[in-house]
Amino acid sequence: INLWSSSGLANANPSYSLKSIIHKNGYSNIILPESTIGSRYYIALKHRNSIETWSANTVLIAANTDYDFTSNLSSAFGDGVNPPMKLMPGGKYAIYSGDINNDGGIDISDMQITENDASTFAFGYLKSDCTGDGGADISDMQMIENNSSLFIFKARP
Repeated sequence: INLWSSSGLANANPSYSLKSIIHKNGYSNIILPESTIGSRYYIALKHRNSIETWSANTVLIAANTDYDFTSNLSSAFGDGVNPPMKLMPGGKYAIYSGDINNDGGIDISDMQITENDASTFAFGYLKSDCTGDGGADISDMQMIENNSSLFIFKARP
């Protein structure tokens, strides 16, 4: 999770960068430096193989700040071309998976990496495992193909 102040958007590095585990229920707990309290930041989510996704607006950081990307499409910054997140069964939104090389888009180069891993029956915590089932296979390639056909690229303020 990265935090960017609105005045620091032109900087190459975020104001704060924290590693966190996003649990299967979609929650992630982080402890921010006390100096962030009372300030506004964009929240940027980065995952090993997903499109970087930003909060739609700056968020006022308080002692206990919650920000929910899953309940509303408008919680994520969009470029006006593609929806910034995907609506999942059950009505929750999720970040797009398939950016294996982390270049900001889902395309044929991501497919090649996944196809290479699938051909060697690679398994474990892999960037090419888009479905999170522990291995690179046809289901991961299908996800990349589906998302690449939507021309998904990261959008940021």
